[in-house]
Amino acid sequence: MGIVLDFPKQKTRAQQSKELGDAISLELVYILENHGIKTSSSEFVYNMAWVVKFIEVLIDSEMGVPNDLSRHIQQFKPQEFYEKTT
Repeated sequence: MGIVLDFPKQKTRAQQSKELGDAISLELVYILENHGIKTSSSEFVYNMAWVVKFIEVLIDSEMGVPNDLSRHIQQFKPQEFYEKTT
């Protein structure tokens, strides 16, 4: 029998989504720091957590990865492109 080569495992969509979300979030923190935002404050960390969760929802939705928060947000989505106000 010859040599058997192991193929590298392909990342799942969920793994790709997580890695992309982490990279975007980290880049956002760097940009904010470069613009003078104090990223070490507890208030910033709390607010950034919301941003990170919504980035996760965005990427998961685009990559077809199930996300619990996405299902909750869908109930507030208008049925038409422009929501009627009258």
